[in-house]
Amino acid sequence: MKLKNFFKNKSPYNANKTRVRKSYYTFSREYPAGNIPLERKIHLRFKSDFSKNSLTVLLIILLLCTSFFTVRLALDISHKTPQTENVTETEEPEESLLAANDFRALYMPYEKLGDTSYIKSFIKKVRRYDCNSVIIDFKTESGKLCYSSLNSYAINGKCAIFDNNTVRQALSFFKKEDITVAARIFCFLDNTVPESNPELAVKYMDTDVNWIDTAADGKTWLNPCSKKTFGYLIDIVKELQSFNIKGFILENCHFPDSRNTGGATFPGEKSFKNKNTVIRQYITEIRQQLPTDGFLVITQSAVDALNGNKRIYYGSINSADFDAVAAYTLERPDDYFFDKRNDFADMMGLFSSISANYTDRTFIPVIDFSEHSRKYMRTIRKNGYTSYIIMDTEGEY
Repeated sequence: MKLKNFFKNKSPYNANKTRVRKSYYTFSREYPAGNIPLERKIHLRFKSDFSKNSLTVLLIILLLCTSFFTVRLALDISHKTPQTENVTETEEPEESLLAANDFRALYMPYEKLGDTSYIKSFIKKVRRYDCNSVIIDFKTESGKLCYSSLNSYAINGKCAIFDNNTVRQALSFFKKEDITVAARIFCFLDNTVPESNPELAVKYMDTDVNWIDTAADGKTWLNPCSKKTFGYLIDIVKELQSFNIKGFILENCHFPDSRNTGGATFPGEKSFKNKNTVIRQYITEIRQQLPTDGFLVITQSAVDALNGNKRIYYGSINSADFDAVAAYTLERPDDYFFDKRNDFADMMGLFSSISANYTDRTFIPVIDFSEHSRKYMRTIRKNGYTSYIIMDTEGEY
């Protein structure tokens, strides 16, 4: 009986047979506060949902803001230029062909600068003779210029042979083939500018009359002692560099032969220590105008390159700033024999003797086409002379 009453008391139903709730939630009909009106229930539910949704939105906004600032900070750090030492990077200057002892040049007559078909065929000759360079006269033996100079002395003398567009077009063919162009300049021998600009000329007996060199077919000379002459020739070098010409071959860079200078006077000579100083200073000033990968070559006869020539240099020019000496082997001492076909021993001996005079310079043999043979060229290379000039003033190789 007690057990029965126990289970009876534990029944989930009350005396009215209705189920008794052990827990309630806010909107339950059985909530102790009694029944809540429907409108109130909707309002309370909306308020609860609004609170939950607002909190969710705030959390999302907070998360987005945090992500934005995190990404922004990361980007700022990644794009920030790191602090480094101030180190200026300098490009290594290009090496000139002479510095590499690899200047193999073929001479082209300047008259052909305006002949496109000739230039194209000449390039084939450059390749055939295994050359990488071409030499062209840009200041000729008569004093004419193979381009249009802006220098007043050149304009007065009507020195221009070609217009600059013609020159640029011609040089573009060599550039496309990676062929170096070197300009040969006849320095002081000049039969053009002294006629229209007599203040630049060597004078006769301190008069206003231009001195004439009877040993040079009656040509006049620019006065090496004149500062105006210096300026004129340096302007030529500067202007030619605008055509991307970096190599220069200086011809007759000396005084007239003293054996033929009777009556010749050089205004301004007293401002120099001596004539030798004039030549060395001119060469040095020209070299200073060139870029680091430019080069300056002085031409001489093999006789002068071997023994010097005080009649035109009044001393030695070896202390001047030039890169190489090019020696004309046709003008050589009589005791150096040359067999065009087989025996080149004497010529190699001559080259060796000249090289001994220019231990810190490049020696470049100038080979006349009449002496050229493949065996001769092989002998030159075999003896270590990898720079040379093949010359034919007519261009008939």
